[in-house]
Amino acid sequence: MKDWRIQPGIALVEIKGIYLLVSDQHARKYCPYILRINEIGAFIFRQMEEQKDIHEIQEFLKKQYDIPEDCDLNQDISHFINLLSDKKCLIQEETE
Repeated sequence: MKDWRIQPGIALVEIKGIYLLVSDQHARKYCPYILRINEIGAFIFRQMEEQKDIHEIQEFLKKQYDIPEDCDLNQDISHFINLLSDKKCLIQEETE
């Protein structure tokens, strides 16, 4: 099972409805200085900051955005997590 944590030194910043992941000097060694994400990506990132798992994030998303209960968001959430991982904004840890 994969477990993810946010790269130390990355902060989510909102400026007039634009969401940015901004890296400090340490994090810039590994990932982009600025990465623009959308509102839902920012919502997912905030849930990850609170160490929610993918199933919890899915439930919070459905409630926040009035998404029908039978809608499966796991693939979309996983895609976003993989994007952040590819950009080195997340660190993957293997767990049992």
